[in-house]
Amino acid sequence: MVHIITGEINSGKTSRLLTLYKKINCGDGFLCRKNYIENHYAGQMLVRLTTGESTCFSFKQNFIPPGWDEVYTLEDYSFSRAGILFAQKVAVEIVQRNIQPVFIDEIGPLELMERGFHEIFEQFLYLETNIYLVIRSSCLVEVINKYHIATFEIV
Repeated sequence: MVHIITGEINSGKTSRLLTLYKKINCGDGFLCRKNYIENHYAGQMLVRLTTGESTCFSFKQNFIPPGWDEVYTLEDYSFSRAGILFAQKVAVEIVQRNIQPVFIDEIGPLELMERGFHEIFEQFLYLETNIYLVIRSSCLVEVINKYHIATFEIV
């Protein structure tokens, strides 16, 4: 079953996902925590729920640090290869250990272009595990259609 947390940008979707994870008190996955530099939104950190381990996932173009290993761009965001590899590592461990439920923040425009967490999400859907998923409301119908999500609930 796919449990969807949806809403507009900056509407508290990530906080809701974290609250659900703490309430359920089991499973694993990752969330995208906002990263600020001198009080300016600079991008996102990818944070593993069970360990708190994190890595830089994205930066806005005007905050990209030297040596940044970009794998994708979308609008004014640059996404890191290290962030994608981090998410893949978490996904492999979840599958190998049969950890349930799975928490993913978020599936959106990048995944609709078959980038970002696209392959990870497809793998979890194939396993038919319980997934708690963040989807921006502007992408909700497209994501449901693209990934053929037949059984879901909005939480």
